[in-house]
Amino acid sequence: MDKKVELWFGICDRDLKGAHGLLKTGNYVLAGFQCHQVMEKALKACIAHATADDPPRIHTLSKLARLTGLEHEFSDKQNQLINYLEPLYIEARYADYKAMVLLQMTPEYSKQLVDQTEEFLSWIKKRLSK
Repeated sequence: MDKKVELWFGICDRDLKGAHGLLKTGNYVLAGFQCHQVMEKALKACIAHATADDPPRIHTLSKLARLTGLEHEFSDKQNQLINYLEPLYIEARYADYKAMVLLQMTPEYSKQLVDQTEEFLSWIKKRLSK
């Protein structure tokens, strides 16, 4: 695997550990934000793998997903995860949105996001190692 792709996956692994840690401490909004970060970097690893270029410096998961060239292979569950995580990049950062996010980020929902993010990362790694 290409060094750039390995670098992106290394960052994914660290961010995923962070999401698990935040989940354990009850910081559910930031756990969701970390899941967004894992997904963003996993998609950027796909772009780097496919194009040998640096991925664009954007944070919109749906745009990154389209740029991977793998979007048609994503399951409905994976596309749904992208839709759930996409707003957490902005909403976790701004106080007026944080209250809305806190209502949805229950312990169960947050754990589900972390687990699904971990599954997605594993799927991407397997897909790129073919």
